[in-house]
Amino acid sequence: MKKLLMLLFLLISTCTINADLRVDFSIGKSTISVQREDILQVHADAIVNPANSSLKQGGGVCGLIFNAAGSQLLTKECQEALKKRGMHFLQEGDVVETSSCNLAGFKKIFHVVPPNFNSKNKMQQYRLFDEDGKLLLRQSYINLVRATDVSGVQSIVIPFLSGGNFCRNESDLPEMAEIAIDAMKDVFSENQNYSIEVKFVLFSESDFQLFRDCIQKKLS
Repeated sequence: MKKLLMLLFLLISTCTINADLRVDFSIGKSTISVQREDILQVHADAIVNPANSSLKQGGGVCGLIFNAAGSQLLTKECQEALKKRGMHFLQEGDVVETSSCNLAGFKKIFHVVPPNFNSKNKMQQYRLFDEDGKLLLRQSYINLVRATDVSGVQSIVIPFLSGGNFCRNESDLPEMAEIAIDAMKDVFSENQNYSIEVKFVLFSESDFQLFRDCIQKKLS
């Protein structure tokens, strides 16, 4: 099955490299780009918040999004979203949608709870970067695409899930980037009716290089 999906991917995908800061490839009707940029400056219908299970303001990209959207406004919407579900906490891989509040350039925010591989990060339950943890990370990306399709969103900006404050060992980052690209490749190959523009936006040069190298390896 894996070999069949890879063959299908190669037949229906195209890849272009724009200068040094962006790589694009398409699968069916969907497009995936990897670019180095300030995530708040890349416009799309929606942006992804790498959330903690309580949907409270955290650090890193999560903190940036809360501050730009209006911390009190977004906190209120997040807690209302939890209340509608009858929950106090989300599980890893869960996705919740809110408005973008005061966040310019986006209509919606998708909050996803990726696994936390950093034992020093006390905002989220710690998980080993083992097979179960990797499957949860993969599922987080897949759940985002499914939520995007259901919501009718046509473009979405995604940061490096489980990177930053959620990652303890830098040696795990290359495989985490590969999980991200493989998840998108597989879900779009299996769902040709999807028409979504996914933008992976990385702030650091090292993270961008990881994603770019991963795409080029997958297409070589």
